[in-house]
Amino acid sequence: MTSVLPNRVVVRPKASLPRTVLSSVVLFSLPLYGALYVLGVSRGSWAVVLASQCVGVALCLLVGARYRVIAVAVSETSIDEQGMFFRQSCPLEAVYRVILAQIYRSSSAETRHQLLVTDENNKRLLRMRGVFWGESEMRRVAAAIAVPLTEIPEPVTRRAFMAEHPESVDWYERSRVLAALVLGAALIAAIGIVVGLMALAGVPIAGAT
Repeated sequence: MTSVLPNRVVVRPKASLPRTVLSSVVLFSLPLYGALYVLGVSRGSWAVVLASQCVGVALCLLVGARYRVIAVAVSETSIDEQGMFFRQSCPLEAVYRVILAQIYRSSSAETRHQLLVTDENNKRLLRMRGVFWGESEMRRVAAAIAVPLTEIPEPVTRRAFMAEHPESVDWYERSRVLAALVLGAALIAAIGIVVGLMALAGVPIAGAT
């Protein structure tokens, strides 16, 4: 979704992403909460299950509401990025390079576009990834910046792009070990939430004393 205001281009992320995430959450939570309600009713703890579900729904609504404010705007003087929980801005005159590339997805022949904007010291000013942004939105932003677009003609692997443009890498992408640790922590947190819900519902947990 793209809107154009006087002397200003404003683009927003893919509207389909929240629906995809919501569908995944529903598919995961329905059987889980169904089982918890069945056990909770028999044990008299259904109210606790209901309360935890209300908290989960409230968190999903909060994330959904914050997703709607995400935007990248280019004015005559600056690039402004409004994230889900942050906002940053940089002067348009600081832009030195604008790069558009197609990055292979992990273990797949499919590609996603990525837009990278840096200053003359290779400091990253803006990064738009295809998982969140459409190609048309990236091109609108690139066209609004008064710097010639460098478009990489052939798709490249994520590793090759990161090696060529290390400024594009977030802290959790700098090594496979670190990425695996982050993924492992997320998995442990998810398991902890499920176990916690089972404990709240009074469901016996194997190995618990």
